[in-house]
Amino acid sequence: MNINLDLYNYFYYVCEFKSITKAANFLYVSQPAITKQIKKLENLLGKNLIIRTSKGIKLTEDGLYLYNEIKNSIETLNATEATFKEIRDKYNIVLNIEAGHSTLKKFLLKALIEFNKIHPEIKFKVSIHPYHESMQLLKEGKIDLKFLSMEKYTDKSNDIQIEKFMEVDDIFVISKNMKKNYPKKINLLELNNYPTVVLTDDMISRKIIDKHFEKNNLQFKPKYELSSTWLIEEYVSLDAGIGVVVKQHIIDKLESGELIEVKTNIKLPKRIMSYAYRKTSLKYPVIKEFVEYLKKYI
Repeated sequence: MNINLDLYNYFYYVCEFKSITKAANFLYVSQPAITKQIKKLENLLGKNLIIRTSKGIKLTEDGLYLYNEIKNSIETLNATEATFKEIRDKYNIVLNIEAGHSTLKKFLLKALIEFNKIHPEIKFKVSIHPYHESMQLLKEGKIDLKFLSMEKYTDKSNDIQIEKFMEVDDIFVISKNMKKNYPKKINLLELNNYPTVVLTDDMISRKIIDKHFEKNNLQFKPKYELSSTWLIEEYVSLDAGIGVVVKQHIIDKLESGELIEVKTNIKLPKRIMSYAYRKTSLKYPVIKEFVEYLKKYI
């Protein structure tokens, strides 16, 4: 006797909810349809399975026996189906990523292309917003993954998670054409005698540098303030002065001699680049996999 598995499934949920009405609502079918399917199962088995009462349903002895026999099988099937659905949905999403110009240019865009070869179903949306705006978008779920300088972030909902991604070094650089105008090593005290190109003072990485100068009882007075380290690289390449950039972002230019590092008597502190996401995000498995891939890629 081959009985349609759907009949057992209907019976299982009626038993779970102890109510035909609740089972019907959960399965998005009508109450009469559930009743009809249970009656069909009873006819096929030749046994009465449930008794209707004013408080819902009650299982007969045969009904209780059947429920205990099919319970584990139904739940295993449902769990397997959910797993396959999760795998399918996991890679059929749009991942919204927020990062700075330099991060995008130096490794993120290339990594996205390579990762997409592994998971072509994933679509990526990459954007650049001011810090506070992007953190608000992250909280609202409009951004899934944000790269930023490590910091303490207060989140009243305790949903935003910030994790370490990599350490970076901020260094002073000049263009090859300006080599003759600068000493090989500069005392921080004398740095203000030269035109400097840095990030704007509202940027987290700039604040870290300012605090470093204050710690050494120095005041930093840059001549040019730009919105990204990528723009600083371009400005320095135009012989504008000495710029503060991320060493890991300009390795190729240092090796080619296009840009030259200028040493200082006191090194700038290492900075931690991190990534932020929402702990309750349904896209978390994909976010985690992409970040782990990114770590290996760079």
